[in-house]
Amino acid sequence: MFGVGGTIGAGIFALTGIAAKYAGPSVCVSFLISGAMAMMTALMYAELSSRFPVSGSAYTYTYVLVGELPAWLVAWNMNLRYGAASAGLSRGMVEYGTGLLQKLGFNLPPLITGFSFLGFPKCSLLAVIFLYLLTEVFVRGMEKSSLFNAVLTVTKVVTLSLIIIIAFFNFNTENLTPFTLEDQGFNGTLYGASLIYFGYLGFDVITTLSDEAKNPV
Repeated sequence: MFGVGGTIGAGIFALTGIAAKYAGPSVCVSFLISGAMAMMTALMYAELSSRFPVSGSAYTYTYVLVGELPAWLVAWNMNLRYGAASAGLSRGMVEYGTGLLQKLGFNLPPLITGFSFLGFPKCSLLAVIFLYLLTEVFVRGMEKSSLFNAVLTVTKVVTLSLIIIIAFFNFNTENLTPFTLEDQGFNGTLYGASLIYFGYLGFDVITTLSDEAKNPV
């Protein structure tokens, strides 16, 4: 359940529309390309984690293969990626939440909807609070946070299932023409795939908890 919840992240909801602006109807191909890349990467992680069933993920595998310095660089790159991804997804979820509240007629202060800070636009105090609460849940370990993760995972799977069902019954082939945008072409499809890949991130987190998965505390 932890693996499913980590892989089906908020990016799948936040990035589809952005990718469609570049790929157009060919965004479905973008999903296939990103999914194939993610599948090959996940299979590689599965093989390595079975050979080296210890915590550390890419850091451990790089350390065993080429030594400490490259592993150190990989570890800091992972921390940077996790931080950037968490910040982006948190801001995306807050954007959805505040948008829903505004649709319902609630007037929200700038600290929630977004303000400028040190020249950076659309900063949100609520996004920071959201990350803090999730961190509090995560540091309690897999066993204590399993219920929270299970509820969120089921909610995401149900939501995606509803979206698929509704889209299936409202499918119109006329919306597939033109299949790619005239000003983007297939390059837009590839760029959309690079954006959507962000939504697949999460499967490698499983391997960082290999020891905890074997001996939960």
